[in-house]
Amino acid sequence: LVRSYYGTVGQRLDMFGSDPIEFFTRDKEQAKIDVSNMIKAMEGEVDSSEEGMLVAYQFVKSCCSVGNRARPNIDLAKQIMIESARWRSRGGETYIDPRIIQDIRTGSSSAGLDISGVPGVRRETIADNLAKLNGQLENFQTTDGQYNIVQFFDAMNQVDATAKSGAKRFVAQSAFSEKVGAFALNLNGNEEAMTIDSHMGRTILQLLGNYNTFDGVMDRHRD
Repeated sequence: LVRSYYGTVGQRLDMFGSDPIEFFTRDKEQAKIDVSNMIKAMEGEVDSSEEGMLVAYQFVKSCCSVGNRARPNIDLAKQIMIESARWRSRGGETYIDPRIIQDIRTGSSSAGLDISGVPGVRRETIADNLAKLNGQLENFQTTDGQYNIVQFFDAMNQVDATAKSGAKRFVAQSAFSEKVGAFALNLNGNEEAMTIDSHMGRTILQLLGNYNTFDGVMDRHRD
């Protein structure tokens, strides 16, 4: 959508102050660094390929992407990935440690995660998203406890043939939600899935010439 109206990086910088399209390129580069650091922190003890771990990390980030709090959400996703991997290495039977999901839901700390940066009103949604991820990944666990996450991504990245709407819809959007599923696919390189969130709303308003900053909105309601 943005590219169709603003075809060059310069045009996008002039309009938005940063390039929305480049966000995903930069994110993928940083995600690879994050995964490499996670593997080092876990002393190489992982139960999927590095490529699979990258896919899983992007899905966990999407599950935690609630509200405009990018840094705390990403920090939470890193903690979830590392502590869940350690839990699985001790015999845990699901991809995400269910104690982590419960801690996020209730604000407790049985799994030892720092969830202080997660607003209470957002916790239930994040916990539900992570529980859905566990449920989906169950179908891609081998008998020896390994996870075929690349195969999981291939399944999520298929067009949903059962979708009734006219727009192209992917399996991930049915398995999770329109926003979480599409965003997870976007982070993993799918440029066709449409993430409908507050950022998209602001982009459309900007394209229509109706965008207002917070100050602009408040100006209309001041005495």
